[in-house]
Amino acid sequence: MSDLHKKLKALRREQKIDLAAIEKRTKINLEYLKAIESGKFEVLPSTYIRLFLKAYCVEIGADPVDALRQMNILLGAEESEVIPIPEGEIPVEENGELDESTKTIAMDHPPHEMRSDWVKGVTMIVLLIFSIYIVKQIVS
Repeated sequence: MSDLHKKLKALRREQKIDLAAIEKRTKINLEYLKAIESGKFEVLPSTYIRLFLKAYCVEIGADPVDALRQMNILLGAEESEVIPIPEGEIPVEENGELDESTKTIAMDHPPHEMRSDWVKGVTMIVLLIFSIYIVKQIVS
């Protein structure tokens, strides 16, 4: 049985970091933080186990990569396989950089900007339709 949780708890106490402070900074529920420190990983939502453990490790100054590796061993999870991409699939320039043709708009704009553009576009279309409706009402 791994003593990952004991090491993490000892490191947090050594650093004199309060769980409430970690909760406040990471927004991770205090019960989940206590579950990490007691080794009850099954209590954590399975989707967020790795994310929570990584954030916790960063806050206390532990190595998140090593902690995630130990957690995978503890839970019996297999390491995710890296699927190699055949050469020639991705256009690459001579200097090793991605070809300009592979860059997308999504890489250039953060999601909140794209969302804002959508809202502006929909608003403009609604205003245009409303204006056409008003003009037709005035003319008839």
